[in-house]
Amino acid sequence: KTEIFGLDISGSFLEIRQGLSFFKAEAKLGKKKFLKLERWSPHISGFLTKRIYLRGSYISQEKTVIPRPDQSARSNSIALDLFYFRNGLRNYFNLGTEIRNEDAILQRYDNRSESIRFRMLGRVRAIDRIWKYTVAWSYEKRDYEGDWPRTDRERYDKRRSIRMELSWPISDSISAEVYANLTDSNSTVSYASFEEDTAGFKIVYQWD
Repeated sequence: KTEIFGLDISGSFLEIRQGLSFFKAEAKLGKKKFLKLERWSPHISGFLTKRIYLRGSYISQEKTVIPRPDQSARSNSIALDLFYFRNGLRNYFNLGTEIRNEDAILQRYDNRSESIRFRMLGRVRAIDRIWKYTVAWSYEKRDYEGDWPRTDRERYDKRRSIRMELSWPISDSISAEVYANLTDSNSTVSYASFEEDTAGFKIVYQWD
């Protein structure tokens, strides 16, 4: 069970949009509390040209892992996203990056991470239908402080993932979607290295 609360306040000044968002979540496993998240994020955004949109944000987050309090942490991040609209929201690209420092209760969980992500969304007409597609790629590297237990060396993680989605209408209110997600995680800690491939199909019903 997960309870989520979010709030976003924003406004424009000199054609630049500024805002502040707040997010809070509590997760339970059965009847026991498992995780709490609280995040504040001031952000600023605006169009550089008619097709290029830029958004920057600072993110302050507090994470509480109730059954494992040593992993609870505070983190500070800076994120930057660039959007290029080829045809409005019908076809656009998104390139983003984020740098984060996380300070945990137990020092060995302290880490610094850097990530980059790319998304492409669009629509094409074929067989008398509008097909919507999404292709997303991300890469993250994370460097932990100090030697990791039972390894006598520092922990260093790298993760790559690709997600592909394709949806099409069956009727005015029903659509179908297929998707695939490929993840490759490499780490100096053996149990944190893995490959995960998932694929799925779903039917979506919408009503006005």
